[in-house]
Amino acid sequence: MTAVESPKPEMVCPDCGSPTDWSPDGRFVLFEPGATVAFAGAFDLEKRVKFTAASHPDMSIRGARFSRDGNWIVFHLETGPATRRIYAARFQENSSTQPAEWIPITDGEQLDIYPDWSPDGSRIYFLSDRGETRSVWMQTVNPATKRPIGGPASVLPADMARRSLLRNVRLGADHVGFHVLPNRLVFAMDEVRAEIWRLRR
Repeated sequence: MTAVESPKPEMVCPDCGSPTDWSPDGRFVLFEPGATVAFAGAFDLEKRVKFTAASHPDMSIRGARFSRDGNWIVFHLETGPATRRIYAARFQENSSTQPAEWIPITDGEQLDIYPDWSPDGSRIYFLSDRGETRSVWMQTVNPATKRPIGGPASVLPADMARRSLLRNVRLGADHVGFHVLPNRLVFAMDEVRAEIWRLRR
């Protein structure tokens, strides 16, 4: 039997925070710092420098992810105690996009969180509280401009009340592990059951 040497881990970005995505070309890592007002940070693995990809002066940015061509990022903004708004923004090497440049994907009146791109960049999938249960929704966008076309549509069946994606994940909504693959959605899901028992003596 031949021994296989394990790769050695390398610290590339000290004091950066939690990684949220890796660019398709492997050069940039998006991260979420442990700041009072979180922003979308980025680390350039080639130049070994970190910079702010997107930030807001008063509201936290969460869950930033690259489009499959690496030219865009999508994220949600904490607009209120129970509301989040999803935005798309150009990813600019070693510089930050300003809020005025962001493209609103949802209206900000719902709890819409943790978006991810379809492989062709024409749809943005996300987790949401809208409707009668917490589930997966999708917004069609123009592939070139990323501006929404029409309104959001539900992706999963309507009978999802017992299998809510967000309510039953014990550690937090981000631990659903939501990810979009070609012809597939990947996520963790618990099933709700409530039973009453009686013990006869």
